[in-house]
Amino acid sequence: MEDCVRAGASGSFSRARREFGCPRYLLAEREFTDAKLATVFGVSLLFGWSLAAALYLGRHAAARFYGAPELAGILAVLAVTFLLLPIGQPALAMLRRQQRHDQLAINALCAALGGSATSITFAVLGFGPISMAYGALVAAVLTSAHALRAEPAHLRLRPSLSEWRGVMGFGATATAGAIVVQLGGQAPALLLGRLMGFAETGLFQRANSLSYVVLAMIVTSTNWVTGAAMGTRYRADEDMSTLALRTTDYLAVIGWPALVVFALKAESIIYLLYGSAWLPAALLLLPLCITSGITIIASQATAVYDGTGAAGLHLRNNLLALIVAVLLLVLGTQYSLVAVAWLRIPAMAAYALLHFSALRRYTGIGVWRMAHTLRRAFLVTAGFTLAFQGMILLEPDGAGRDPVALLVEFIAAGMIYIALLFICRHPLRRELTRVAGKLYWRR
Repeated sequence: MEDCVRAGASGSFSRARREFGCPRYLLAEREFTDAKLATVFGVSLLFGWSLAAALYLGRHAAARFYGAPELAGILAVLAVTFLLLPIGQPALAMLRRQQRHDQLAINALCAALGGSATSITFAVLGFGPISMAYGALVAAVLTSAHALRAEPAHLRLRPSLSEWRGVMGFGATATAGAIVVQLGGQAPALLLGRLMGFAETGLFQRANSLSYVVLAMIVTSTNWVTGAAMGTRYRADEDMSTLALRTTDYLAVIGWPALVVFALKAESIIYLLYGSAWLPAALLLLPLCITSGITIIASQATAVYDGTGAAGLHLRNNLLALIVAVLLLVLGTQYSLVAVAWLRIPAMAAYALLHFSALRRYTGIGVWRMAHTLRRAFLVTAGFTLAFQGMILLEPDGAGRDPVALLVEFIAAGMIYIALLFICRHPLRRELTRVAGKLYWRR
């Protein structure tokens, strides 16, 4: 179990690769020049290689702190990763600024498949937690290689510091914000390991990873697209509120029912995915799913930060949210792991309120306007919750751990969900009808 926790911590740096340095500067910059592009490259190299040096030189100290000698090797591999990441960052940033989402999707797919295949291969060969670091390294190589292939002119790009004042100031703030975000995501693993032990940390991470699946699948990927769209609107002084509201509404009506399924079928899902040894984690999934549901409400604040270049506000809000989350986490450890999970709800509520201030500032969206937009998503979720809970009460004994029975139950739940979209007249029904029509006429 300790190996799982350490391996998970080693992957946290790779998840920050798209936030690294200052490529987001290009997304919101209205007066774009070649000199600024070259400076972004130069500053990214400076930051990236400095971080690589810090990781490499501090690897033994970190290993001693956690009492894990193998951590030194993991950090050494990650140091090489950060040597490579900045090389393709300007090209990747330009693809996003130009909203070339097809190339961005191919880039992400290649990196994910290559990195996952590498991690799995090394794990099967018995390399242990460092397998994830090797996967991150391969993903970094593929990310930069594909970005440069899509923007071949950047192969001749020379780093510069001619516009260093604006770029470096933004880059430093954006990097600090990215570090704070990663610390917030890894705070439970980092602190629980010291305050409660690796067994409790492993249970929490299992439950937390399941509740985060919905956010990773729909929110993170969507924000990568809407952030670029927000940037286009911001540079043209166009309204951003309609896009933010519509996106949040769609994310909520998809994400909330999915989280309901994870929360109500926690024991079955954990048993089938991880085995009976991890069943205690089921008690944590309900509060963590509620936490993820709250996150969705203010999720478009991330796109607003990206599109407007509000790096300072992003750093401030995430830092305040991190402080609240850490204090509540430490408080929870004085009682139990379940208390830690439930205290994540007020921590996430504080997070949502802080980031909602960014939505209000840049889009003019207030609480009541957001609530009015989400009313149908709430009705769909409420109806789905009642129907799904009724299905669970009616299921025969032992059906919860039968994969076939669970699949049938999920299919029935999906049909109920689609019916509720039409009954509540949610706008997503029009999208489903349009897609269904296209598939029908292609036959």
